[in-house]
Amino acid sequence: MTVPLSQVRALSPRITPDFLEEHGVLPLRVHDGTLHLGHWSADVSDEAVIQLEEVLGARAALEPVDEDEARAAIRRAYGETSAQSVIDAMHGGAAERDAEAPAIDDLRALANEAPVIRLVSLLLSEALDARASDVHLEAYPGTLRVRYRVDGVLQEAPSPPRHMAPAVVSRLKVMADLDIAERRTPQDGRIRLALQDRQVDVRVSTVPTLHGESVVLRLLDKQAGRPGLDGLGMRDEDLRRFTEVLARPHGVVLATGPTGSGKTTTLYAALDQLRTGREKIV
Repeated sequence: MTVPLSQVRALSPRITPDFLEEHGVLPLRVHDGTLHLGHWSADVSDEAVIQLEEVLGARAALEPVDEDEARAAIRRAYGETSAQSVIDAMHGGAAERDAEAPAIDDLRALANEAPVIRLVSLLLSEALDARASDVHLEAYPGTLRVRYRVDGVLQEAPSPPRHMAPAVVSRLKVMADLDIAERRTPQDGRIRLALQDRQVDVRVSTVPTLHGESVVLRLLDKQAGRPGLDGLGMRDEDLRRFTEVLARPHGVVLATGPTGSGKTTTLYAALDQLRTGREKIV
């Protein structure tokens, strides 16, 4: 696949989500005169391919994609209720706001504006659709860069314009019950919310930087369930050795690795393996 589905963007306003879902296709990108066209339908309509080629001015090359992920990408990129569409609407209206940090009363008002509330909700919802473990919002001179960590790798996500950064960060701080007036020291909090009929815990960490506050959100999907040891993808020999170590009456097990590599998931699976009801687990 030429581009991660979480990074797919709308390539033309003439393309509708209904058309793409009806024909089971998703334009991934146009590169070197070739339209990379994802598909999940076994029989892709020649007419649909021709229409997309005419709209985008490039010959199509078909690539198989996962249906669920592709449909989510279509909703994000081409739906009227996507984070990108909200950001596009923001670009025109408030672009001339002062670059200086808003007053505290102004921050509270901005954080409760409908577009800001909608944008934050969509960013979190789309992060879940992309199966992200973390959302990074990083302050830069010209933008508030948003990236999702998927399978341990950071991927670009819709990023609001720089003038909206204080409002977006303040919205997250309000949701996490943090002090929006404090912008010079790190803060930590937690958000509990329901997204897409799923109960999600979000750990929130804010850090002051040269160009404003940066935020890291850790997404903990309670509905996802915890896999057992045999569902972690270990090789048979590794699983056998790990199970033998867990069965020992004494010792220490260390789980190390980068963010999103599965340390916590592995430890919980190990605890579930050991839990019989006769022991005390803290």
